[in-house]
Formats: sequence, structure tokens, C-alpha cells
Amino acid sequence: MQLRVLQFAVLAVLVLLWHIFVKPGLLPNFYFDQDNRAAFFFGEPAKVFWVIVEWFTSFEIFQHLGVTLLETVLGFMIGSVAGLAIGLWLALSDTASGVMEPYIKGMNSMP
Repeated sequence: MQLRVLQFAVLAVLVLLWHIFVKPGLLPNFYFDQDNRAAFFFGEPAKVFWVIVEWFTSFEIFQHLGVTLLETVLGFMIGSVAGLAIGLWLALSDTASGVMEPYIKGMNSMP
């Protein structure tokens, strides 16, 4: 139970800091040339919350979530099929495997 309280406290502190930092006049002028620019770039937490509530209550967001889900599934399927095809090609062709080996090892060494 205490862990949940601490997790909620961290969330509350982050939202409070977000709210404080977008208030005009808090950040020095060298960050933003006008006082209200912080709120423009980062949004005010209360306004962001009510926009999200409006999206869900008007069901507007579900179309966008559906498109995002479709793109995710299609991307996964295309990547899986392409990866399997290239992997099979490299496994069955000694020439292709030999040519691509240094490049694959080089890519595997990158973070």
C-alpha cells in the first residue's frame, strides 16, 4: 500500500512541477522571449487533461487509436515477413551469407 502512495506522490509532484513551470514569469527570459511561451510549448496540465477527456467522451480518439493499431500490426507483419525471408535467404545461400556477414556483424555491434 505504501508503494502505491509513493507512486501517486511522484505523479502528483511531476504534475505540480509541470503546472508551476508553465506559469508565466517563472522561467527566466533567456528560455522564452515571452512569458506565455512555456505554456505554448508544454501545455497546461489541466487543459491537456480536459482535452483528453473530451476526446474519449466524444469517441473521436478511437478512430485514431484504430489507425495506430492497424499501422502497428501491419508494420509488425511486414517486418516479420521481410526478416524471415532475408534470414532464410542468408541461411540457404553461402554467397549471400559471406557477402553480408561483415555488415551484419557491424550492425550487431552498434548500440
